[in-house]
Amino acid sequence: MDYKRFQDIENELRANITEINYYVSIIDKKYKNFDNSKNMGIYIFWYKNQCNELYGLNRIFSIDGPLKIEQKVEWNWNLDDEFVCLYIGKTRNFRKRIGLHLLLDTENLGNIDGNKLYKKTTSCQLRSGFDYLYSKNDGIHIKDELMKHLYLSIYFEDNFIHRFYLENYLVGRLRPWFNVDSER
Repeated sequence: MDYKRFQDIENELRANITEINYYVSIIDKKYKNFDNSKNMGIYIFWYKNQCNELYGLNRIFSIDGPLKIEQKVEWNWNLDDEFVCLYIGKTRNFRKRIGLHLLLDTENLGNIDGNKLYKKTTSCQLRSGFDYLYSKNDGIHIKDELMKHLYLSIYFEDNFIHRFYLENYLVGRLRPWFNVDSER
């Protein structure tokens, strides 16, 4: 897999951004004779930034870094884009992973303490970040906001080495907000 191909895949992912409702409708379905080679790859969650709504959301937080040294982070890039990259991941099972990220049976994660953002696992990084964005807005139903603003693009790739390097390439290029994590 060469660098030029990575650029082509990035362009394909940008061109195939789909409403999250499409994927939510297939998460709980069971498929017989499911082609597992079409169940592995890279996915990107996007925020549809209608009328630059991201400017009015809670975008500054603190995270504990190495040795518990607190680091202030501000999601302040790509604010004028129609679609802002929130999270990039790789998987061997799209349906399961997308379901774990969305946590649709959970209204609010309750993972916010002042300006601190807590993420228990990488599976809840998307919801942790999304819930935090809306944490200063009273009367908001997080699931409604997820369905309104969240979009997804996927790229099928069965080679795990390609998935690994493609994910790293895309994280570096697109700078997803919710992939920010502390070093161990």
